[in-house]
Amino acid sequence: MKKVIMAIIVVLIIAACGQTEKSKSSPLDLAAAVQSTDLSSELGQLDRFNASEQEVLAALGEPELRLETKKGESVFQYSGYNYVLYGGKVVQINVEAGQLTAKGLQIGDQAERIADVYGPNYYERNYEGLSIQGYLDKENKRVIEFIKEEERIAVIAVSDYSIFER
Repeated sequence: MKKVIMAIIVVLIIAACGQTEKSKSSPLDLAAAVQSTDLSSELGQLDRFNASEQEVLAALGEPELRLETKKGESVFQYSGYNYVLYGGKVVQINVEAGQLTAKGLQIGDQAERIADVYGPNYYERNYEGLSIQGYLDKENKRVIEFIKEEERIAVIAVSDYSIFER
């Protein structure tokens, strides 16, 4: 049941982020307002972020669950992480409960810890009632977003800029 719920959350995140029209809710519209944060180590269990489907399967084996979305994305669920692939490449990594980000945060942590751990160069945005705090890595063209609920981290997603450009 937990896996199905997590898969639904992933699909909702994709639907919220992968928009057909550019929206003022996109992190890319906020890039000029914040300084870059190094997110190069936010890789989940992979060696590199834009790994191909073949590289993911070679490194991690067959996923516990595989979903195909109407937008052409594939979601591979493994223990600890979900990987969203588009065009055959990883474009988003979702961190599951109990798993740490590269800098040591996890779902359920107090939201106030985000700035303590990742620093002051963040943006805040709301999308369809979700309170989101995020960081941009302008060099690697990557975003980490923390969806907050009741002052706690509810969802952690690391995304390639391309997710917001579609």
